[in-house]
Amino acid sequence: MDTYTYSAENVAKRLSQLRKYLKLNQKEFAKSIDVGYTQYNNWEKAKQRLSLEGGLKINAVYGTTLDFLFLNRRDTLPHAMAVAFAPKPLALSSKVSNEAPDD
Repeated sequence: MDTYTYSAENVAKRLSQLRKYLKLNQKEFAKSIDVGYTQYNNWEKAKQRLSLEGGLKINAVYGTTLDFLFLNRRDTLPHAMAVAFAPKPLALSSKVSNEAPDD
């Protein structure tokens, strides 16, 4: 089972991921949720913690959830976002051996 832990740095990473997913720059994102650019920049750089009010504004505009923003629970997101934010599988090595393993 996943354990969900909060840290301002992880919230900042999710804010950046969300903003990039939406193809917005920081000023556009801040304006869309009715907060100042400096305030948003401080959240995304983890200089300040995302406030509950800020999280609720993001949820109202973009359909995210507090569980995602604060705890990285992707299962609470709309399907398209959950898929976009799912961990990517590790790439398989391009070098595959056809030799039998040594016993």
